[in-house]
Amino acid sequence: MGRPALSAEERELRRRAIIAQVGSLLRARPYREISVQEIADHCGISKGTFYYYFKTKEEVFWDALLQNLQDLTFELIMLMKHLSGQINTPLFIFCLTQLYGAYWHTIRSLPLLHTELSASVGIERVEAFHLQLTQIRDILAKPIYEHFGIFANENEAQLFVYGLYREVVGISAVHEAFLLPGVCAAKDPIFEQVMSLFASKIILLKAQD
Repeated sequence: MGRPALSAEERELRRRAIIAQVGSLLRARPYREISVQEIADHCGISKGTFYYYFKTKEEVFWDALLQNLQDLTFELIMLMKHLSGQINTPLFIFCLTQLYGAYWHTIRSLPLLHTELSASVGIERVEAFHLQLTQIRDILAKPIYEHFGIFANENEAQLFVYGLYREVVGISAVHEAFLLPGVCAAKDPIFEQVMSLFASKIILLKAQD
């Protein structure tokens, strides 16, 4: 007798488990050096099983980066809610540094979503990604507008979030050749550059308040 067929829910759980494990590979090796066989070995599955859930290597990394981006967005919102009513510039920058440090290799890999991966996953996924970016911008802009007291309206906060995202992706893309796998954020000079960008933007905005 063969193995019983998995339910749709079981298949989705296994697919998500592979996505979760793949994210850790980016912390150890450059994306271009990671093969499907390495992904399968890392996840404890066969290549056949991998291709049952994903068509290509690009697809699984696409999903992993999007999931991490969603998780980062959620934690940013929780941070702002936690600091609501007592936000001050040094405290917020400190908390932001800790949070971005935890997601640093995801942030450093964001250019992949706009270049190699987007060229491989299909137009529907790319369009959905850009819609998701718009939703993330709007979701983040609301608590920033409500809790910081910096912006005149929510639209200004939306523009700020989107502009900052583009700058971070730009910095990461320019320095992509210097990506250091396995190096924590505190030892990556590009992390310091990104956090300096955040600090200067926030300080400037507070000065205009």
